[in-house]
Amino acid sequence: MNPKEKVINRLTALIEQGGLVLGTRTPAGPGMIAPDSVDTATAIQWATSSQVALSQIFGSDSVYAINFPEVTKVQYYPTSVEGYSVLKAALSDIESGYLFEVRALIEANSFDSFLEQASYLLDAEYHAPAAVIIGAVLESTLRYLCDKHEIAYSEKETIDPLNAKLAKAEVYNKLTQKRIIALADLRNNAAHGKWDQFSKDDVIDMLKQVRSFSEEYIT
Repeated sequence: MNPKEKVINRLTALIEQGGLVLGTRTPAGPGMIAPDSVDTATAIQWATSSQVALSQIFGSDSVYAINFPEVTKVQYYPTSVEGYSVLKAALSDIESGYLFEVRALIEANSFDSFLEQASYLLDAEYHAPAAVIIGAVLESTLRYLCDKHEIAYSEKETIDPLNAKLAKAEVYNKLTQKRIIALADLRNNAAHGKWDQFSKDDVIDMLKQVRSFSEEYIT
């Protein structure tokens, strides 16, 4: 199961749980000026789980995580279905691909930071460690693309098998696949101490290629 499916399943389960909460709604007694009520213990359990899920999926500063507690305060449980609606909106956005738009922004900033570290190492004449970092960014980019295109892979798979799967799925063409194979070979040589197999100029070119690849596909 890929990350998108896991998130969809989690939110679907919470929406179903929210439906059960709404199903406990009972009207106020005769002559009482008060809103309908629901089972408080069930509602609090559901709201807590939902808040945790929204924060983990979208971030604690996301509109979902911020809005949810505002509309599901204990005193509002009896009358409000807005929290339920927030979950449904989140699920709809994920199914439409919004989750990966958010993730793309995070990944892009993270990858850029690591590539800047690699650039610093190159300037300091540490081109072998720089190659390892650049290779890690490339591998992470491929994993992101597999998730985005719902391509299954194991945690043990590295650049070459991920690259093969993406090319087979026509996420990119055979020429790009061949370029990534060459980059993977350079990364492997650096990681295994075969420093005589590549030069600083090779790593500089590697940095340019990986930066360009990440900028093109992390969108």
